[in-house]
Amino acid sequence: MNRKIIACLCILASVIIMAMPVSVKITIPSGAETAQRVVENYSYFSMVPAGYGNYIPLLAGCLSLFAMAASVLNLKRDMSKQTIFILIACINLNLLSWFIFLSFTVPALIVFLLEASAMGFLKS
Repeated sequence: MNRKIIACLCILASVIIMAMPVSVKITIPSGAETAQRVVENYSYFSMVPAGYGNYIPLLAGCLSLFAMAASVLNLKRDMSKQTIFILIACINLNLLSWFIFLSFTVPALIVFLLEASAMGFLKS
């Protein structure tokens, strides 16, 4: 298979995983007098994490959609540099969300690895 097609399929798989409702973890305090916290999972495209101040997954999801569109256009003409630039932004946003909001999940790690592998396929 062509490397561009494999990269396009990796980005498509990452977008599908982003749409799952277990991709982003958000921790909500349940009350002031108790130290309990409620952990809920949402999709990258959900507005609930954005309502709690975590806009990063929504931004990363939209950039991944742009990367998927650029990788589809990359099949006809050479847009590898633009797609790699968008994927670098997506990967950095995922890392930023993990470290700032402690929103690490296994599906987010799979998204990270799929986008990194798509970037590797596009570089060569």
